[in-house]
Amino acid sequence: MKWRVKPDSTCSISTSRTRDWEKAIETAQLLSHDEQTYQFEIAQFYCELAQASLFKSNFDVARFNVGKALEANKRCTRANMILGDIEYRQGNFPTSVEAYAAIEQQKSCLFEHGRRETFMTLMRRKESLKKD
Repeated sequence: MKWRVKPDSTCSISTSRTRDWEKAIETAQLLSHDEQTYQFEIAQFYCELAQASLFKSNFDVARFNVGKALEANKRCTRANMILGDIEYRQGNFPTSVEAYAAIEQQKSCLFEHGRRETFMTLMRRKESLKKD
């Protein structure tokens, strides 16, 4: 990971990582065929882009990449986690709760990947948002 110092003395990640994820998506799409579509991997690559955009508070780009992740794999729990975080950070609490609630419908997939603790934490977060 490359870092550079901006004139205002804050650090940011070089755009080379973004290009790497974009290349990974393009490569996976080129390699896709009937027996292997790489949809899970493509969704994860879009999630990487969304996470990087969220880190920079670029909510529109983050939301776009979450949408692309869910197009690639509608059961992508990570995409809904990121979407919930986007909406939460923008103060859209009901929409945030909806995104986190969608994970509940995907929980079997989440549990398969050993993420039960993450799921339980998110459900507690969802409950605390409902109280607000």
